[in-house]
Amino acid sequence: MSDSDLSDAPEYDDDPFQAPIPSLESAEPTLPWLPPLPTVLSQSSRVILPLAKSTLYSKNLFRREVLDSHPPMMTILCLQAGCKYRHPSKPVTFNSTSNLWKHLESVHPTVYTTLRPKDSTTMASSVSLASSSRSSSFFTPRTTISTATSQSRYRDLLLSFIVSNNLPIHIVDSLSFRQLIHQLSPSTFSITRSTLHRDLQRKFAHHRQKLGLEIQKHIATGGRISLTTDAWSANNGTDHAAVTGH
Repeated sequence: MSDSDLSDAPEYDDDPFQAPIPSLESAEPTLPWLPPLPTVLSQSSRVILPLAKSTLYSKNLFRREVLDSHPPMMTILCLQAGCKYRHPSKPVTFNSTSNLWKHLESVHPTVYTTLRPKDSTTMASSVSLASSSRSSSFFTPRTTISTATSQSRYRDLLLSFIVSNNLPIHIVDSLSFRQLIHQLSPSTFSITRSTLHRDLQRKFAHHRQKLGLEIQKHIATGGRISLTTDAWSANNGTDHAAVTGH
């Protein structure tokens, strides 16, 4: 082969071993154009609330908010400053406002009195008084008697009830007894068996002193006393002896 048949070697500026790298841009395939995905609207953005005719909404006291749920539900928020009241979720067709008025009456009474009609307020007051009268008719503490006097009278009656029916004193510590007294009168203080035992000892000392004075008076006037004795053993083996005077 002659020299004329050979092609000239490529020339490089610096490094003779540096070969040109083919461009990747020309070899990379192009992707087809895709249309953008459709925007999915949430459930709350598709629901339109019915028109609210209550003054509570027109005065911007409460606001209805649609929840992202299925079926569509809504909640009601109080717009008073610092109030975190949130009505439980209800259907979007819910239009009752009785609980909202009750919330204003108990938490925001000033706003309630300025908005609630006078006739409705009077009617609500009369209904409330009638209801409270019926509920308290079963047991109503006497308003003319002081609390200390009423409490002392209650302790006397309770002690008389336990002694006359031969009941154990610790019955006043039972849960069922406390629930019964609380149902009758929540303002009545609970009495423990130690308190009742002190009352029993005090009453026993008082009646023993009173009986001693009566016996002394009877003997001073020439009266006589007949004595009888009795002894027995209890079921637990404890022996007892009693002396009775007539």
